[in-house]
Amino acid sequence: MHHCLRIPEIVGLWCSHLEESSTIGQAYSTIVGKSWKRPALNDLAAVARTCRAFHGPALDALWRSSALVNVLRCMPSDLYHCEESGPSWNVKCDMKLLRPIEVEDWERVLIYAPRVHHLFSNSNDCDLSKVLPAISACLPPRLFPSLQRVHWGHSGNDFRYIHLFLGPGIRELSFTSCAPAISFLTTAAQKYSALKTVAIRSDPSLLSVAVTKAVSVFLRSLTCVETLSVDSIDEAGLKHICGLPTLAVLRLGTLLPLSTFNAGPNIRALAVLRKLYLAWAEIGVATRFLGWCKEMPLISLDLEFTAFSTGQEMHNLFDVLSASVLHSSLTKISVIDEYEDRNSAHFPNQLVYSHSIRPLFSFTNLTSVLILTAVGIDLDNTTVSTLAHAWPRLERLELSAYYQYSPAARPRATLECLYSFAAWCPRLTKLSITLDGMAIPFLESGSSRVLHSALVYLHVGHSPISTPLSVARFLSGIFTVLREIRSSAEDNDSDIEDELTELHHNLWKEVESLLPELLAIREEERIWVQNNSSL
Repeated sequence: MHHCLRIPEIVGLWCSHLEESSTIGQAYSTIVGKSWKRPALNDLAAVARTCRAFHGPALDALWRSSALVNVLRCMPSDLYHCEESGPSWNVKCDMKLLRPIEVEDWERVLIYAPRVHHLFSNSNDCDLSKVLPAISACLPPRLFPSLQRVHWGHSGNDFRYIHLFLGPGIRELSFTSCAPAISFLTTAAQKYSALKTVAIRSDPSLLSVAVTKAVSVFLRSLTCVETLSVDSIDEAGLKHICGLPTLAVLRLGTLLPLSTFNAGPNIRALAVLRKLYLAWAEIGVATRFLGWCKEMPLISLDLEFTAFSTGQEMHNLFDVLSASVLHSSLTKISVIDEYEDRNSAHFPNQLVYSHSIRPLFSFTNLTSVLILTAVGIDLDNTTVSTLAHAWPRLERLELSAYYQYSPAARPRATLECLYSFAAWCPRLTKLSITLDGMAIPFLESGSSRVLHSALVYLHVGHSPISTPLSVARFLSGIFTVLREIRSSAEDNDSDIEDELTELHHNLWKEVESLLPELLAIREEERIWVQNNSSL
């Protein structure tokens, strides 16, 4: 064996690369906003059996992140029975004890448990309700001395066993708030105030004023948290976390109406926050909350609203954003209205006018912009040109709508506006925009034509079109790698609303089918010109 493989640090690094994407723990990674990787179990087990030099590091990697049920399965097989049910892609385990637990049953567990740094357990994956009471009566002290992260996905009576697996070394904690959590949260406020990452989910059916208050008391004890996700919080808790000097990532679920909120004297709210996600908020409440913040150094902002917003509400929101977020820091913004059926829509009030998005042009480092509203934004070519100048680093731009504002009214932005993206946004790979595809602009020739070699995806929304060959000719003359074109008719599984929408959709798909041949022809022409010019 090579002498380098006798160095534990090198073997440890090698084992750490034996990773693959895993569906286990995706809920945890979604909540706290961190990527989650799990070692390839079969590979690591084989490495551990290869020789003594590999044994320890491979076992460390194998057990670093583990489900509680896998730890319990290290106990003698005559102690328990696991009944599995459900489809192969979502197997659920129901664990039952066959006899009382004895001291010697923990021997193998005590070998592997000290290697566990991240422990997770979820009632959707495994039912431990018949096992946890017995375990609580005989669990060895400090079973997981290296434990730093716990994801506890049990509610009801099973929630109260969470304390069995927590220790002074815990830095990341994720759980579901429920009535049994109230007493835990009261004591946890003193025991785990040094937590760095906290995620508290709330089941709406189990939510109560008492639970929300207990969550708030717990949050007010945190002094150095860096990543926080919470579905329900009262004004006192919100005031505390907004004043934390360490908070860098924040996800808020249902944001309750706030009347007198103020971060406090001499406190700049969310002064070091880098990522903010407001989920399921009323746009008016979210706008007021953002208005209380000044010069937030955000790099990412995600807003999801409970219903369709009016054009005026969007106008107010964008105005506030421009005043509350540092212009040089923001690189990603996503604003999404929750879907409502057509009968709930009031189209004249919900159209966002082009001047309303101009405050966003001050964020000159944006790379990703997504705005999805009821009937979209009333863009014109001038606004699109200004937009492209303002956001030269764009890689993804989606200005989308659930519904067409008026089938009779053609969009004011035309195909000609695409020149602006070609000229000023060289990194743009994905574009969603509704425009008038009926009028075909003149395609510049020679050295004056700007070619764009990044855009591969174009979503045309509810764009009208009449001559697909002319449109395909225009697009192929600018976007040299464009391959995919979609329309709003493909955004859902329901039937297409009317014959005109279906006609436009089919014509745009014809454009898509024409592009490969036209692009190939243009590439041949470019090569021919280059070869002849060099003679």
